[in-house]
Amino acid sequence: MSSIERYLIKQNKFEVLDIKIPIPLRRFKVARVAENIALILGGLTAMSKESQNVYKFDYAKSKFY
Repeated sequence: MSSIERYLIKQNKFEVLDIKIPIPLRRFKVARVAENIALILGGLTAMSKESQNVYKFDYAKSKFY
């Protein structure tokens, strides 16, 4: 619930990134908003509570904001 995988379309494979989501989540949504930027929206926490958080992730820097 805290690992991040990226799907590489041209290679038809998943890649596990060496970074963790700030809090473990499941059933969240991801939206790409720029070439190397994605937003992680909502989801459920480990205790099945709804998350109201939005996380900005920069693939190029492997960093959350």
